[in-house]
Amino acid sequence: MAAPIVGGLGLVGVVQTDAATQQAGLILYRSPASPTAEPNVVHLWTTDGTGRNAHEVISLKPTDKRDPLIGAYLVPGGVILATTNAKDGNMTDIGFVKRGATRIQRLFGVRGLYGFRPSPDGQEIAYSRSLPNAGKPLFVIARRDGRVIQTLSHMAVAIFNWSRDGQRLFSYCPTVRRRELCSYSATTGASTATSLDLRNAASTPSVSPVGTKVAFDEKLGPAGERIYTVKGAFVRNLVGHAAAFAVWSPDETKLLLPGTGDPLVFSFKTKRLNSFAHNGPANLLALDWR
Repeated sequence: MAAPIVGGLGLVGVVQTDAATQQAGLILYRSPASPTAEPNVVHLWTTDGTGRNAHEVISLKPTDKRDPLIGAYLVPGGVILATTNAKDGNMTDIGFVKRGATRIQRLFGVRGLYGFRPSPDGQEIAYSRSLPNAGKPLFVIARRDGRVIQTLSHMAVAIFNWSRDGQRLFSYCPTVRRRELCSYSATTGASTATSLDLRNAASTPSVSPVGTKVAFDEKLGPAGERIYTVKGAFVRNLVGHAAAFAVWSPDETKLLLPGTGDPLVFSFKTKRLNSFAHNGPANLLALDWR
């Protein structure tokens, strides 16, 4: 049975424990943002990699004029998500929804959150914060209790992904090489530049789970989602189609392009781009695929 969730942030919903769905791999997606100034209740669902077995995970009720959901990712045992804080407009709450739980566990808060991403095992959370209200900009790794264990840079940056083994993170390089793709060691914090220039990226780059390919909408040439190796070798251009953030399948055989209409999925096996049909409600605005 799915258990109801009632959290301290106006959150209600359910967490599902469908073993067959988990084995097929899960896509986490959200309902579209409100087209008006009034925020909607945000619904999170999962569906399996074939678009079947859709389940609502949770719904987030807005407490003010802001969209209540900042981001969410699948981790073993549940979902880690970032939500707006009802009392402090500059504070973001990082929380965990455990399968079968009846409450949302608040892990810690971040002032001026710019981006975040939990490690594949869900035990560490990388985040960056931005000025002007949060103090010095930072890009760090913290434990689930919020204790910072590694400082990667003093920048507010988007986090492109963790490697599947949890040993590396991908983002922009620090300081001079900022618009180049860098791999950061989760153990030492050291950054290693690749040969991939991101100055013409029109969307947030998405690094594949193994850390071998990168997809992003590129400003130059025929418009479309451009796919490169992390060393800068061109792989493919999906001309005429792009996403604000593309989502890779766990085995890297597919690339999902969420959009305002039906999402598209590119298969590296068939070299074809097709509509991704699913039996869940709303447009599939994918956030994660595990």
